[in-house]
Amino acid sequence: MALPLLVGPNVASAQSDDRARARAAFGEGVKAYEAGQYPRALESFQEAYRLQPHPSVRVNMANCYERMGRAPEALSHFEGFLAEVGAGAPRAQRNEVRRAIERIRKQTGEVFVRVTPSGAAITIDGQSTKTAPVLDAVRLNRGSHEFVVTKAGYEPVRRMVEVEGGGRAELRVDLVAIEPAPLTPIDASPADGTAPAASETGGDSSKTGALGRADSGHDDSGREPRPGSRNKAAYIALGLTSAAALVAIGTGIGALVTNRRFDDSVARSNDPRLSTTERTDARNDGLSQSDRARRLALSADVLGAAALAGIGVTLYLFLARPKKTSSDSAKLTVQPTVGRHAAGAHVAHSF
Repeated sequence: MALPLLVGPNVASAQSDDRARARAAFGEGVKAYEAGQYPRALESFQEAYRLQPHPSVRVNMANCYERMGRAPEALSHFEGFLAEVGAGAPRAQRNEVRRAIERIRKQTGEVFVRVTPSGAAITIDGQSTKTAPVLDAVRLNRGSHEFVVTKAGYEPVRRMVEVEGGGRAELRVDLVAIEPAPLTPIDASPADGTAPAASETGGDSSKTGALGRADSGHDDSGREPRPGSRNKAAYIALGLTSAAALVAIGTGIGALVTNRRFDDSVARSNDPRLSTTERTDARNDGLSQSDRARRLALSADVLGAAALAGIGVTLYLFLARPKKTSSDSAKLTVQPTVGRHAAGAHVAHSF
């Protein structure tokens, strides 16, 4: 049962025209409420509060929201009345509002939303939209609610959350990046599959042989390439790959630690035992930790992809033993690969 409508506000310090318009809007709201026209009454009370903000009008707006079945908004205005009025209202009136709050809390529940990456859009029941990270709990009517999480470049996620009256629920969503289409392999051989003729190199056979030895490590007899230069390159690639892998692991661990600090900040920002200043500081710290975790996670992904590509190059340099004859042609194929949780390159060499 809704509380009785309160009398109109009377703020002496306001300008007379605003006060007169606020009284008129308030009177229209009372008439509409008594006629059962709750949306129209709500608009009139909102206009009166805009012109002359007064805690009493919040009770009337809360009554309208409750009649319209929008318990979370009603609860917010009842709580706002107690916060604004302090001890200025009669004790009986404050106690009545507290009883209304307890009654409405049984009709609503809270949902804690944990979504990555930051910047994702969260649409609730096709209406209200929030942006990750969401530090405050979302109040909803008890029952089933649809959450849709989207962000450009990521696969959208749709989840149904059951909210119990007076209860708490948690929604955790980690969006997955959309995999790009596979790239066309790079073919180093001529289009007709034949080795270039000596005349195409721009000189006689002796010059061609010299160029072959200088550029590829082969001599003109088709023997094995000199092992020194190939092994040296392989060890350099191994060292760089190992360094990238170690840095990627360290960065990933840092992202996990920062994300845990973000969760702690969220918990503190919603802790009613803390003061408003402490909760605000926790909220700001949570936003900072969220941005840092996102940067670290992105760096770890890039370094991990570089390490995987380096593994392929290192294996190629260690294992490949090309031979060159007049009838064979070398073919180098590089196939980039991107997976859900990793990226790299597939290198193939035919002889």
